Amino acid sequence: MIAREVRQNTRDAWRTDVNGWIRLHTEGDPFRLGFQNGYLLAAEIRDLFGRVRAYARHTWEDWGFFRETARSLYQEKLAPEYREEIEGIWAGLTAHGVSEFDLLDLIALNGYFDTSSYYYWQRAEQARRRGQRLPPAEEHGGCSAFLATGAWTRNGGLVVAHNTWVAYMVAGWRVLLDIVPSSGHRVFMQCWPGTIHSGTDFYLSDAGLVVTETTITGAVTMRPEGTPSFIRSRQSIQYADSLDGWMDGMRRDNSGSYANDWMVGDAHTGEIALLELATMHEAVQKTSSGYFVGCNVAQDPAVRSETLFNYSDATNSCNVRWQRWHDLIARRAGSIDVAFAKEAIADHLDLRTGTERPSRATLCGHVDLDAGGLGEWDWGPFYPGGAIDGIVTDSALAAGGRLWAHWGKPCGIPVQGRAHLEAHPEYQWQQPWVRDLDPYPWTLFEAGW
Repeated sequence: MIAREVRQNTRDAWRTDVNGWIRLHTEGDPFRLGFQNGYLLAAEIRDLFGRVRAYARHTWEDWGFFRETARSLYQEKLAPEYREEIEGIWAGLTAHGVSEFDLLDLIALNGYFDTSSYYYWQRAEQARRRGQRLPPAEEHGGCSAFLATGAWTRNGGLVVAHNTWVAYMVAGWRVLLDIVPSSGHRVFMQCWPGTIHSGTDFYLSDAGLVVTETTITGAVTMRPEGTPSFIRSRQSIQYADSLDGWMDGMRRDNSGSYANDWMVGDAHTGEIALLELATMHEAVQKTSSGYFVGCNVAQDPAVRSETLFNYSDATNSCNVRWQRWHDLIARRAGSIDVAFAKEAIADHLDLRTGTERPSRATLCGHVDLDAGGLGEWDWGPFYPGGAIDGIVTDSALAAGGRLWAHWGKPCGIPVQGRAHLEAHPEYQWQQPWVRDLDPYPWTLFEAGW
């Protein structure tokens, strides 16, 4: 019975492992999409759960908090198709012999970033009721990204690049998932195994949309009764036909969780937009000739008012990278292309010193090499975290569902995980889960729509 179920539900699905990435193709109704994800990525999902639960317990709360938040805030918000997809992941895991997780665990995994936002919102509300204020070191993880178009690029179309900054122990966003759903648009995205949305975020759709973001540091506002970000982001990329349609989807019943500077482009028209989306405020910019950059810092004053970030500190990671992005792009105006994008997210110029020195303040982040740590994210000196990947595309590539991806630090410097913990024993709690992060070559992947 199980063998027949596996054959029926994994028909037309396939997996290949290439240069550190898992390229997974899924298609069919929601349950089949999920089953293919759960069955073909079962070993990776099991490994990821161990990492995430350990990290959450040390950084935020026990995994029970994530499960309870999923039960109380997300379960009833799931559209039927996404509930069926997550049920399919669970069924795929079970068919593969993995039985230590349940449906609520999988919903909690999908809502990981939303729940971390909820945790900070609760703490901020508790502090407010006491007449206090949380310190600004209340955010974990980030990115460096840019999106340019028109006169700024070599071919006049859009060019986009993104790298993800996280603690190395949870660096599991190595799945490039190609989804062919029974309704809506085909989607190609970077994600964790066992999830229905990107999370990092990097999306392409066969409507020509390209989406990425960088998290807004220190955001502590929220509407818990709203729809979580992981549902809105998946719905938007699957069903939107335009930039405005995508932004409308993200605004709809916005919970404010996982507040981001979202950068979205239309590969067919070359138009790009920046949506800074907090809880009570948002700001939108659109252009057909210009650029936007992201480095975990909000630009609009109203959006900034919903954060605890210190915007006047010119030496912190976010503000230094902000200036570096503008300087770097200004010097390449009119010649920005994929080659430049790959170089830019591997950049090591630290504007604090004017030297080529990988650190917390370089576009390719190396907090593990920085004696100052990363205070705005509450990471101590030499914290084992920083950039873990790179993804780049342009209009011509994205229109065909293609992107360049690099697993490991974009600069090519390897991370020797266990050796690093031996040198910095204050992080030995990560020992069971930290591994080496080896860089692989840039590789062109294609969904091929």
